[in-house]
Amino acid sequence: MLERFRQKTDTGQPMSFMDHLMELRRRLWVSMVATVICVIVALVFYEQIFDFFRVPLDNLNQQYAGNKVEYEALLRHLGLPPGSPELVPLISLSPMSTMVMVMWLGVGAGLVLSSPIIVYEIWSFVSPGLKDNEKRAIRPILSGGVFFFLLGCTIAYYVLFPVTLDFAVWLDVKMRIKPSYSVDEYLSLMLNMMVIAGLICELPLVIAGLARLGLVHSSHLTKYWRFAVLIAFILGSVFSPGTDMISMLVFTILLLSIYLISVLFAFIFYRGEKVG
Repeated sequence: MLERFRQKTDTGQPMSFMDHLMELRRRLWVSMVATVICVIVALVFYEQIFDFFRVPLDNLNQQYAGNKVEYEALLRHLGLPPGSPELVPLISLSPMSTMVMVMWLGVGAGLVLSSPIIVYEIWSFVSPGLKDNEKRAIRPILSGGVFFFLLGCTIAYYVLFPVTLDFAVWLDVKMRIKPSYSVDEYLSLMLNMMVIAGLICELPLVIAGLARLGLVHSSHLTKYWRFAVLIAFILGSVFSPGTDMISMLVFTILLLSIYLISVLFAFIFYRGEKVG
């Protein structure tokens, strides 16, 4: 069993246990150095990164301020002085919150930038111990993993988060409550939503890999579609970063869409041969 995972050196000789440890250490060092460099680069451009993340809020403020007559009436409805520059400002609730926010933005952006290198180093270490059919099944997952994760983040950034934010502000205004959000809670909600959506969008790739190995067929997924719909609603309410009904609903719709794509991928990539 262990023979499968014994890589070979450049001379064709099997690697010893210490050789494996040295190889693992080298690849960990490469991943660590790449991550540190990307984090430093991200911290240098922290202002541009923060401006990027506050675009949905700026668009919402511009949307409310577009009609000056309605905007002034809205300000009077909330008991605010006329001519307020922003309906929804970002505030800092502690002296260190902005600094912590900048550090987390740098770390998160650095991990995203270095993720292709990290994935490559992990694959280079593990792949020599895999069979050819296992490599063919896993390689599409790794090659498309970053793309699908970023696709999920993009969906959350342009669709899920703006819808949730719009509903939250509308509800505050409806209840005559002045919407004013702290910068750390605003970014935490957005980043959590982007990460969760990115991970959810990885599911079709996992299903494609299992189908390529002959372990999953599209009929397996469609047979219990009623349970899949029920589970989508449950998970949508559990994993939604927001507690409002709109964010739960949009996450449920995302899960159902991923389920349909997974069925399609299982049908396309099924090869009918199991791993021996």
